[in-house]
Amino acid sequence: MVQYSIIYDDFQIQGKQVGRESALYIWVIQPTGEITFRQVDLKPLWQKHNASLTSLIVGNQEFLAVRSRSSLGSTQPQLDLPTLHQLLIEPIASLLPKDPNARVIFIPQRSLFQVPFPALLDANGTYTIFLKM
Repeated sequence: MVQYSIIYDDFQIQGKQVGRESALYIWVIQPTGEITFRQVDLKPLWQKHNASLTSLIVGNQEFLAVRSRSSLGSTQPQLDLPTLHQLLIEPIASLLPKDPNARVIFIPQRSLFQVPFPALLDANGTYTIFLKM
């Protein structure tokens, strides 16, 4: 089981107090009951790339046409599944089962409910998680 929590903090930006995503907490609970914690710093997303985890998710939804056409703005959405993979899967990849028949339960929070986890690609274009029918 994998549980995610998005952590928000207040930051002083251009003289104003602004709430922004600052970290992603990830807990992996193994079938044995062992719990492992990982933390991902989300500040570089908005500090260097003027993006947020939520904006990445919405951009991917728009690209994949999950959202209605009327919600598209003037900018073209960009598919960025590798970045989502880097943020959500890479920190815990070594903790995920190697058996392709093993089940993984994701417990997301907020905008993470909209993430297409089986569609996340690593930098090599490989799917880490396979959806069994």
